[in-house]
Amino acid sequence: MKIGFDNEKYLKMQSEHIKERIVQFGDKLY
Repeated sequence: MKIGFDNEKYLKMQSEHIKERIVQFGDKLY
């Protein structure tokens, strides 16, 4: 396993995806 797996890039993608989800579901994540 590569630990240095573009951590920043991955986290950025995740956060952007989460933001899109929040907008879609109106802050209802659960």
